[in-house]
Amino acid sequence: MKTEKPSYSSSEEEITLVVHNPGPASLSFGAAYTVEKREQDKWYEVPFKEDIAFAEMGLVLKPGDTYQQKINVKAFAYTFTKGEYRVIKRFYAHEKEITLAAHFTME
Repeated sequence: MKTEKPSYSSSEEEITLVVHNPGPASLSFGAAYTVEKREQDKWYEVPFKEDIAFAEMGLVLKPGDTYQQKINVKAFAYTFTKGEYRVIKRFYAHEKEITLAAHFTME
């Protein structure tokens, strides 16, 4: 899992998350994610606006397939300033939870 670009301008409104499944198992997941910002060597969750919710849906990513998800910067109750961030997303394979992080910077 990674972001489409390693760094984004603070004027951009979307960050694209790219998930590739190299296999051998299918990955199950939903639309939900969190974004964290690194401040003084600690990670802090970036809060969403109060009216933001994720639709409950089950997605499956087969081995060899790629999935892209758009992250709308305006969905957060926070102004993305310069710094290091990461997107956290949970996946399931063979009934085990896998948590991945995709790092990016804001310029």
